[in-house]
Amino acid sequence: GGNAERRTQNAERDLRGWEWRHLWSQCQSDERFTLFNRTNPVTALAFSTDGLQLAVRRYPGTVMLWDVQARRMIWEQPASPWFKALAACPSGPLLAWGIRESNGAPSVLLWDTALQREVARLPHADDVVSLAFSPDGRWLAGGQGGIQLWQAVDGTTAGTISDAFGGIVSLAFSPDSLRIACGDGDGVVRVYNVWDRTLAWVRAVSGDVTAVTYGAPD
Repeated sequence: GGNAERRTQNAERDLRGWEWRHLWSQCQSDERFTLFNRTNPVTALAFSTDGLQLAVRRYPGTVMLWDVQARRMIWEQPASPWFKALAACPSGPLLAWGIRESNGAPSVLLWDTALQREVARLPHADDVVSLAFSPDGRWLAGGQGGIQLWQAVDGTTAGTISDAFGGIVSLAFSPDSLRIACGDGDGVVRVYNVWDRTLAWVRAVSGDVTAVTYGAPD
């Protein structure tokens, strides 16, 4: 009887050390829940300022707005085929995405996520490939052949930066909203001063610059 009991205790003893537990924890997902499943690729995401709504851009051209807590889709609207043209304002309830009007003309739709209504439609010469709000909520920038700037609050045109020759693929404002970085299809990153539209910095890299971002301020 004693031998059988000892064999049972040895069989139940956990011989895994801290190394196994550490590696196991690193292999676990941080996923909290699945919001939805679709067959089409998700190409861009943007949270509202309060984190309660999530805008989802899907190929080949729709934007969905989701209530994250209720895990419920609020609406789904058409968008242009350019996969990255979606942005949420970091300091207010505004969402922007590229669309094509019924006559095929490209524009940007500005949406108020708090009031759930359209604010403005901003005509653009070409399909907007990338969109970015400034951190202070003042500016909205759209990129394609150059950079178009609008006043974010009402969509008033605020000028252009038009010497980016390779087609704007990505945009990002600096944390202080004073500069804007753009990456283009010719493998060049440029940084401009927003107020006077002058070039502040340029560097060539390899391949399309599909994303640019600023680090956190010191």
